Formats: sequence, C-alpha cells, structure tokens
Amino acid sequence: LIDIRLSFREHFEYARKKAYGTAGRLARILLNTRRPKQITRKLLTSVSTSQILCYSAYPLSIFDTVGIQYMCILQYRLFAVRVASAFRTVSSDTVLMIARIVPLRELVSEKADMRSALRGLERPGGSANAELKSAARRWSYGSWQAKWDASSKVRWTNRLVPKIEGWIERKHGQVDFNLTQVQIGHGCFRSYLNKFAHDDEE
Repeated sequence: LIDIRLSFREHFEYARKKAYGTAGRLARILLNTRRPKQITRKLLTSVSTSQILCYSAYPLSIFDTVGIQYMCILQYRLFAVRVASAFRTVSSDTVLMIARIVPLRELVSEKADMRSALRGLERPGGSANAELKSAARRWSYGSWQAKWDASSKVRWTNRLVPKIEGWIERKHGQVDFNLTQVQIGHGCFRSYLNKFAHDDEE
C-alpha cells in the first residue's frame, strides 16, 4: 500500500488492523488463568508479530514517526500481556521482559541492520547469516538493557531480573498467571487492590 505522500501511514495501518484482528481472535483462547503455557502463547502471538514485521521493509526513519510507532507498539504490547498472563495495568517495559519478547523498536532496527549487512556480503547464507543474526540480537539486548536500567517503572522487577539477556536466553522455566503477579507486583495484593479501588481494607 502506497499513499500519495509516501508516508507509509496507510501501509502501517493496514498491518496494524490485520494484526489486531488476529490478536482479538487469540485473546479469546489465551485467558490469564488457564492454559496454554507461556511457550505456546508466544508461538501463537508470533503470528501477529509477523504480520507487523512483514511490512517492515521500509526506511527505519519511517517507523520512528511518532504516530506510526505508537500504533504498532500499542498493539505489540497487548501480545506481551497475553503471553505473560499479566494485568493490563503493567508497564510495557515490564511485560515485554516477563514475556521474553524483544521490544518492537529494537526488533525493527535489528531486521533493518540484518538486511543492510546481508546486502554487503558477497556470499550470504549459512554461517554468515547466523553470525549476523547473533550480532544483531546482541545489539538489541544491549539497547534493551540500557532502557531497562534507566526505566523508573520497573524498579521491583529490575531487582528480581537485573540482566535481561540471561532471563531471555534461559533454557528452563515458564511464567504463569501467579508467578507473573509476583514479578510485577500487580495482582491479588492488598496494596494493588487498594490503589485501583477494588478493595477498601488496609
């Protein structure tokens, strides 16, 4: 889709609506307190992520347009909420980390860097592709870690998980509704219920 001004807004809006439709259908089966497990949730929501990223072959500066970035990131956040079985009141920084989902800004930049690097290879493929992918992902982790350390919204979760790469790359364990509540501090806790006027007791 190409609009008259070549702003890619219609392009992004089409991708966002398509992903939103898929996410809405998935939401009906990804309930917080029931199965499936996190790994299955992540696999299912990756369909919606791919629907956004398949339209990512555009200049990175286009994605950085405030309106476009907001539309996509808002939708992307909802995927993470479903994967982590979290309350919607949780911050985006926290829920993406709990769900082990790389932030969209870093992911789009990672894909752009990969395309640029592959164009510079004489013989792309095989081990060269794997090395480029690994290097791009390490850059994403570095950028994400810097934001994680600087964020004022994730202090409690940052104390539990100070190093993002170790959490994301671990080979064991999955989160569920109850464990997510402990990690984010949002859930069936008296302080949280009072804050949102769901309980009058101290």
